[in-house]
Amino acid sequence: MNLASMLPFLDEEGLQILVDGLIDGSLTDISLGEILHFLEDEQIKELYNHYAAHPEKGVSTTIFFPFMDDDDVDKEFLRQFAAGKINNEILPFVSDEALHSMVEQYVANPDWNLDIDDLYPFLDDDDLTLLLKAYLKHKSSANTTESADKN
Repeated sequence: MNLASMLPFLDEEGLQILVDGLIDGSLTDISLGEILHFLEDEQIKELYNHYAAHPEKGVSTTIFFPFMDDDDVDKEFLRQFAAGKINNEILPFVSDEALHSMVEQYVANPDWNLDIDDLYPFLDDDDLTLLLKAYLKHKSSANTTESADKN
């Protein structure tokens, strides 16, 4: 029996059985790539959370991003950003609103020690301008502080 051939005909209950089998390790004859586009958002989120919590299983969470609910992608991106990480592989799937939120947080906290250069291609003009203004303001205040220290 070829499970991949059965996928288009399974109902939500049947697909959940497959999800449970992938999670508990009892199902090894179907790949995530074959099943993901048939799953509901909650099932995809369940699998993502499982594999994100178990990196030792060797499954790259990148495979989930094209199939995840947009809000879930944004939440994951902002969660990782708040933890001081930027996952470049998620960037093509992050909304403009989430990127804008990240930029606002970044410029509001000049102490961020986070390299955001890889984000530039994904940012709109307004966000790039906001970053530029924040950089120039920070640089100007740093120069003013240096000048005051020398005197």
